[in-house]
Amino acid sequence: MKTWKNRKILLFTGALLGLSVLFSPLWVNAPAHAQENPPEGAVYRVEAGDTLWSIALRFGVSADALREANQIANPNQLFVGQELRIPGISGVNGYLVSVEIPPGETVRSLARRYAITPQTLARLNRLTSPMQLYAGGNLILPEAQTDSALGRRVVLGAGESPLMAAAALGTSPWVLALQNDVPSPVYLLPMDVLLTPGEARDSSGALPPPLDALTFNASLIQGHTAVFQVSAPPEVHLEGNFLGHPLRFFPLEDGAQVALQGIPALQEPGVYPLRMVATLPDGTRFVFEQNVPIAAGDYLYDPP
Repeated sequence: MKTWKNRKILLFTGALLGLSVLFSPLWVNAPAHAQENPPEGAVYRVEAGDTLWSIALRFGVSADALREANQIANPNQLFVGQELRIPGISGVNGYLVSVEIPPGETVRSLARRYAITPQTLARLNRLTSPMQLYAGGNLILPEAQTDSALGRRVVLGAGESPLMAAAALGTSPWVLALQNDVPSPVYLLPMDVLLTPGEARDSSGALPPPLDALTFNASLIQGHTAVFQVSAPPEVHLEGNFLGHPLRFFPLEDGAQVALQGIPALQEPGVYPLRMVATLPDGTRFVFEQNVPIAAGDYLYDPP
């Protein structure tokens, strides 16, 4: 009887410990943020070459509204470093910066990387269509306020629960959700690439490990060859599609895989979707899509 009684005590204690791990996020701290107080409202620092009209165009406001919001007497006299409040942007406090969208990113990965919601990202950039976001384009974002970046990428595998993924990382599912701006662990979906504390690497935030950086030509031009390169081990099978043609990747000696695709000289300049499918070593398939621009090659047109 005494042995059975002790066993019941151990079982009860284990259950309490399990509940404390499961519900621990109710008391854990969120990721640390900088102590500096950001300015009220959205503020932009004037850079070299800026004019009142170019700034107004960038943020989708009128030059008159920008001038009145900042009580500017002479719109031709702006100086580098001058702080301008941007009217018409609600719910955003802090300095705004313009960054170039790198390859291998999506709205979700960019929002997580810069610790803002996708809704705020869309509002800041007046986004009404996914085609407005493309690799190499400019994106307006609040200046990062976090003390330490979430640089380590993990992927929630097929059949892996948020609790299992969090346990492997030594944290709780609620902390994992908070770090990725998700209201509850139930919204963490399979094959979702998450960011956790760790050393930031020069990697593409929307790609799952063991895939790293996606790169391609600095500019894709009519009549030239597009070179798509992904840092991926040979056991990862890559395929894709661009301009209606299949992409066939082959390994390089430096541990990357590359695919070549010719761009027709008569291809209409514009933004086109790049689609890649990665089959990971465990058989899991991961799909990634991003819009990429094609520029004009200035080919002469001989009318019939």
